[in-house]
Formats: sequence, C-alpha cells, structure tokens
Amino acid sequence: MRALVGALVLAVLAAACTSISSPSATPTTTPVATSSPAASETIECVRFPGPLPTGLTGDPCPSAIAAVLALVVPLKLSIARLHIAPGFFMCGIVWPGFQTGPVCAGPLIAAGTAMESYVAFVASPKVDAVQLFRALPNPRSVPLWKTTQWQATQVAYEVPPSGWVMP
Repeated sequence: MRALVGALVLAVLAAACTSISSPSATPTTTPVATSSPAASETIECVRFPGPLPTGLTGDPCPSAIAAVLALVVPLKLSIARLHIAPGFFMCGIVWPGFQTGPVCAGPLIAAGTAMESYVAFVASPKVDAVQLFRALPNPRSVPLWKTTQWQATQVAYEVPPSGWVMP
C-alpha cells in the first residue's frame, strides 16, 4: 500500500513539474452573439501546451468557458470579452505588472488543472478575475476517460489599475 501511495505521489509531482504557461500558445477566438443585438462578446481560450496527465486529455475550453459563464451570470451584465488561459493567480497577483506580491514559491499545481480568466463587461469598468481548478481523476473512483469538471472561484471583481491591459 505504501508503494502505491509513493508511486502516486511521484506521478503527481512529475506532472506538476510540467510548465502550464506558454507565451507561444495561440488563443482560439470565438465570437458569440449576446442577447443584445448591438453588443457581441469575444471569447478567447488558450489550450494547455504539451502533454497532460492521463485523464486530462481533450479540449478543456468548452467546460472552462461554461464554468466562468455560470459564475458571472448572477452579475447580470453583458460580457464584452472573456479571456481564459492556463495558469493561476500566483501569490495573490491578480493584475500582473501592477502588483507586487509576497515572496513565495507558489502552489504545486499539476499541468492541466489550473486556468485563470478575466471577464470584461460592456457597461462596467469592472473586470472579473476568475480562477479555475479541476482535480486529477482518481482512477479508483472515476474512469480515466471522464475528466473532472472545472470549479470556478471569483478572485476579484473590481476596476483594474489604470493602464492594465487585459491579456
């Protein structure tokens, strides 16, 4: 039993060593019409680069987009732009380039399990920063072909610092 637990820990650590950010990744842009005929939203989702752990294969974007949209629906604002990319708001840095966070190594995140999102709205200067996480599937209880769902958490809903540009 200890050998099995040790092997699982090593597998998770090996997967975590894979980088989940890639400046060369190309976003997929999908224009989507909203309920207002004068407004339209742009949805960009950058897929994970490189190999992912077993059970996290396939396109993460449709379910990640659905999780973010479900989180922001209660705001009842028309979306102007939604951007999702691999990564996480490390050490409390929500607005990159405009915040200095504490010195920290950041959490140990397995490749394919974290995405960050920014949502801009049509009639509001506020931007919603959303963190997405999904668990690695447990092969004992979840078939490896069934990927776990994204869990969306609102990190900030505020006017970003002056000069900040949404990725």
